[in-house]
Amino acid sequence: MLTADAQHEPDLFWACRGGGGGSFGIATGFSFRVQPLSQVLVFGVTWTLAKSKAARLFKAWQQWAPATSNQITSIMKVGSRSDGKLSLRCIGQSTGSESALRGELDGLLALGQPSSPLTINTLEFFDAVDHFSGGWAYETDYFKAKSDYVVNGLSDNGIEASCRR
Repeated sequence: MLTADAQHEPDLFWACRGGGGGSFGIATGFSFRVQPLSQVLVFGVTWTLAKSKAARLFKAWQQWAPATSNQITSIMKVGSRSDGKLSLRCIGQSTGSESALRGELDGLLALGQPSSPLTINTLEFFDAVDHFSGGWAYETDYFKAKSDYVVNGLSDNGIEASCRR
């Protein structure tokens, strides 16, 4: 029997947390460190841009997102429009202060005039879950999911191809 954590058996700890995607043994117990969290900030901003400007903004977001504060989680949704432009919607949440979040987002906002202004709302934790999930009317299933599957960002060619749609 082994106990795995960041200091003891770190490779096994990594594997049991989803690294490698295989089966590395039988986990008979888990210990979690939880942090109290009563409120979070949810944010959103949308740009409608020509494809070349959209590619530049997406590249900037792709560099910003993994380097920003660990308190911020963000996604960028890219969609085509009938007028040939692209819609880019950056949404996410932060457990930090509103001023810190605004400071982190300033660089992205400076790259192009948003078509809808940045919104930041303070919500109770479960209201933020509701905000992103679309409501509590869905069937409850207990599961574990991981979406950390993109190891590196898209290349310049990949970004340009994605923005040509």
